[in-house]
Amino acid sequence: MIDVWGLAYDLVEKMGLLEAALDRAYRIDHPAIVDETGRRVSGFGANIFGRALGGRFFSILRGDLARIIFNSVKDETETLYSTSIEALSQDHLGVDVNLTDPLIPTVMGWANT
Repeated sequence: MIDVWGLAYDLVEKMGLLEAALDRAYRIDHPAIVDETGRRVSGFGANIFGRALGGRFFSILRGDLARIIFNSVKDETETLYSTSIEALSQDHLGVDVNLTDPLIPTVMGWANT
């Protein structure tokens, strides 16, 4: 579960994904801490966060947010799975990205545009 507020909320909004994210959001008003039998032993009113942030707060499952972001770029962006970034290097010409996947070129360059 990811709590989205502040800069994260602003970014989701600027990316044009706020409506989709809010459709999948969880509004948690009273989280409870329970013991091993499920009996509530503590808790608090989480709605204080929403009030303090002017309603610009929600929680969303990480997978739901990842799906929303992926769906927004899948037709325009190549997606590489099972890869990790080993190194980044930037100069006035662009950025070189070293990836770990042996099935793709070792260095992919993106030029500044």
